[in-house]
Amino acid sequence: MKSRCLNPKMHNYKYYGGKGVKICDRWLNSFNNFLEDMGEAPPGCSLDKDIKGHGLLYSKETCCWASKSAQMFARNFPGALTHDGRTQSISAWEREMGVPVGYRVRSGWSTADAITKPKGYRPKSAT
Repeated sequence: MKSRCLNPKMHNYKYYGGKGVKICDRWLNSFNNFLEDMGEAPPGCSLDKDIKGHGLLYSKETCCWASKSAQMFARNFPGALTHDGRTQSISAWEREMGVPVGYRVRSGWSTADAITKPKGYRPKSAT
């Protein structure tokens, strides 16, 4: 996160710091604050930032831990998901619901099931 935003020599700086993406003051100089807000990264996950709304700031409100597949799906998915009259990015739904919405949708789940079914739920296979 810091390299992307602060180091012009990094290969991906042009997509982050070069486009004005910043790190919130709470995290900028305190890894302990970052860790308090985000916790340890779950296995197989990396920091994901919501690109809509507050897309120019890394903060507790705009970040979550997500798998590479969920991040790639969100990056390539045209638009956001709408459920129950609300439209949000996949990352925002994942943060709110605590389930891998992007992975579920990519795997063929309906939007409603992908968003609302609890962690560990497995859809019944068609017979």
